[in-house]
Amino acid sequence: LSQYPRGIEQLQIDADSSMVNHVFVWTGNPDLFFSMIQCCEDELFLKSHTSVCQDPYLLVVEDSALFLSTLVPVIYQEIYQHLAQVFHEDSVSSDCSEKMKARPKILIARNYVTALFLYQKYQEEILCVLSDNTFRFKGIREQDGGIRLLTHIRDENPDLPLSLMSSDIQMQRRAQKIGVDFFNKGSTSLDMEISTFLKKSLRLGEFIFRMTDGHEIGRAQNLQTLQERIQSIPDECLLFHAHNHDFSRWLIARCEVALGRKFRSRKIEDFEDVSSLRDFLILS
Repeated sequence: LSQYPRGIEQLQIDADSSMVNHVFVWTGNPDLFFSMIQCCEDELFLKSHTSVCQDPYLLVVEDSALFLSTLVPVIYQEIYQHLAQVFHEDSVSSDCSEKMKARPKILIARNYVTALFLYQKYQEEILCVLSDNTFRFKGIREQDGGIRLLTHIRDENPDLPLSLMSSDIQMQRRAQKIGVDFFNKGSTSLDMEISTFLKKSLRLGEFIFRMTDGHEIGRAQNLQTLQERIQSIPDECLLFHAHNHDFSRWLIARCEVALGRKFRSRKIEDFEDVSSLRDFLILS
């Protein structure tokens, strides 16, 4: 942890050579201390599993220690606020510790090579990707690294929520061209914009049932109300959310990873009709 952003380039080079885990800059936000601990715990958890585990991840690609020190606390705050609400709604105390282990975790990459490696290894578990556009790797700036990375991921996974972060507002048009969200690093409302993206991408909060035109027709606060709503929603609504994997994303965000993966493994084409799909969702 550095008090000033200046003079940390060598620390970041050391981080790339595994001499330092992560480099952060003090921003005046005390939540940064908690986030630093969580980053280390997530990294240790990952290293303790020799095989690919089933826990969900958010992939963050950023080489600026200063911006990372602002971004990571926002992400963890959203995750833990969401989990606190989940545990309050439909969990007993004995379930909390086990479910907390399955919370979404953060993968941090500082360059294109590492980011692509992490994505390819954990692509089935990654819930969303937030990427800077320009990275420094071994002292050399990789121009448009974020665009290249997100384009590659979008070609392989059309449904995965992706976002490009840049201080160059001109990059917004290029982000829209490849179908990803864009965040201006200089925006005064950046924290709010990222929070909104996470809530939408991870399906945090209530499950909102919508028709294909976006019209809201109902909400579910917990597993019980989700099951009840699925019994009565129109076929069009059911197919819309099943096609977009909304049910699985919402369940995984609530640490119901096994059930979420079960839903994700089945495609609409696997069922004879909508009634069969509805029964599968309800009885699972």
